[in-house]
Amino acid sequence: MDTITKEPPHCPTCDCATGRTADLLWIGAFRYYLGRRTYAVSDFCAALIASWAALSSHLQRLIERELDEEIRRDTECRRQGLGAVLGDTCDRKEWERVFQHIQAAKQAGDAAIAQAQDA
Repeated sequence: MDTITKEPPHCPTCDCATGRTADLLWIGAFRYYLGRRTYAVSDFCAALIASWAALSSHLQRLIERELDEEIRRDTECRRQGLGAVLGDTCDRKEWERVFQHIQAAKQAGDAAIAQAQDA
């Protein structure tokens, strides 16, 4: 059997059993870039935003939860003078931009559901 089309085993990293290689690559890249101090954070965040609608709902929830936790942790660490979890200020702004996009996409989805229910 071709290894490309063979369904991968259960993923212990994100506890998904979807067998979707793309999900595994996205979560791996997300976790890799989270906290980095590099111009590539901006590039990754732009790609994540551009691809958001195409990501599985499981992956969207996972990224949203982890990003929310890291933004909160970064805020607390900065407040206490313990450093920056999300990288430099410019990196944090990129992650905040991603989180804002996630929230806007959720609101748009909720509005579409409500509109469909009213119809």
